[in-house]
Amino acid sequence: MVKRLRIKVRQKQRNRSTVIISTDPIPHDRRGMTELPKNAKVAPIEVDDPLEPGAKILAFRNIETDPLGWLKSHNVINAAQYEGGRKWQHYYEILEGGIRSFDYSKPKVDGGSIHEPLTDARNDAALFLKEARRLLGVDGDAITRDCLVGRMLPGEIAVARGKTSQRDRDYYSRRLIECLELLAVLGGFVMAIRA
Repeated sequence: MVKRLRIKVRQKQRNRSTVIISTDPIPHDRRGMTELPKNAKVAPIEVDDPLEPGAKILAFRNIETDPLGWLKSHNVINAAQYEGGRKWQHYYEILEGGIRSFDYSKPKVDGGSIHEPLTDARNDAALFLKEARRLLGVDGDAITRDCLVGRMLPGEIAVARGKTSQRDRDYYSRRLIECLELLAVLGGFVMAIRA
């Protein structure tokens, strides 16, 4: 019994020391990967294949923290509204300086970061966001900001404002879709309808 156990342990040690060399030209090709983590909230999207120019592959995008992606994947908004919202987010990140985080390991000091000069990109972003705020109005801009910056779905926006009825949630959903439609027109993804 003890002898068999020693033999098995030796065999396991030999198997661990064996190195298998891959003969594949691309050892980390993930095209065959089909498993997702448990409780993953993802949506399929077609992207350009980095290995074959001109080809498309199916990838998955995380929609758990992306309300705009969630709305698009559930067919609540169309592609133009999605692109209008992404353009607004892009300009907001340019103007606000991107996503920043605090390093709590460093001591607190007076002052802050060096002020960045006004560039053409920041100027364009400011003009776009100013025009978007004028078109959306104060309430529309606040709803858009809650969704695109605060990462909240329309139902969560309603709850955050103390509105809990289904009628209020439907209002914020319709209002957000209207705002995204205006952003699509402002971004040039859709032609404006003249009355």
